[in-house]
Amino acid sequence: MGLADRRIAKGSMWLSAGQLVSTAIAFAGSILIARLLTPGEYGLISVALTFSGLLLGLLDLGISDAIVRFTPLDRGKGYVSTMLLFKTATAVAASLLVFTLSDYMARALNRPYIAPMIGALSIYVLGETVTGAVCQVLVGVGEYSKAGLLSIVRNSIRVIASVLLITVGLGVYGSIWGFSIASASTLAVSLTYVSKYLGNVRFKAGLLREVMKFSLPLYIPTILGLPLNQAVSIFLARYATNVELGNYSVASNLLVPLGIVGGA
Repeated sequence: MGLADRRIAKGSMWLSAGQLVSTAIAFAGSILIARLLTPGEYGLISVALTFSGLLLGLLDLGISDAIVRFTPLDRGKGYVSTMLLFKTATAVAASLLVFTLSDYMARALNRPYIAPMIGALSIYVLGETVTGAVCQVLVGVGEYSKAGLLSIVRNSIRVIASVLLITVGLGVYGSIWGFSIASASTLAVSLTYVSKYLGNVRFKAGLLREVMKFSLPLYIPTILGLPLNQAVSIFLARYATNVELGNYSVASNLLVPLGIVGGA
């Protein structure tokens, strides 16, 4: 086995192990949270996440895939800093959009009372976008163990924070804040990991155009599939009750073990 083969095998093992542990934590946490909340409250979690999930996918522009491709080519050229600055800018824009339009989003989902939940998830959108980009940088430079660890840290903090906030009486709001607290905490950790690869932080429009030529074709399947998936979620949110959505979410969680096995 050559050096490249060993590196690929090692990277695959680290990433698979990280995903396995992270998914197992999320699965166990979802069961615990479902038992602490009523079916109606548990159903509100997926409803509140609807537009956040839509923006996370739509504003990526395929850059996440491109980061792995161009990070090894950086060598002081500025690819990493350019891509991370772009992802950070889109993350801030998406976060502000969620926060300012939370009332409209809540009404579109036929639940005006969840506007504070959607607003709280603006932190989640910011943290998830930037942390995801950092994970791709770490994969690009061969720091597979750190990329896997970030996923484990995020889900661990989310489960712990959600359970604690629910038990002190915040109910479903506690679970929602668990997402944002975990994303913000993981973002802080991820920035310490990636700082040494940034060099002189600068944005180069020419490099971004080069990256976009690679990333936009990869983005086409997202454009085609994501709106349809989210349209189904919005349709369910408008016409199903909270209890029905809660039971649907619990049933969907039972498919997670299949993802654990297949993800390896």
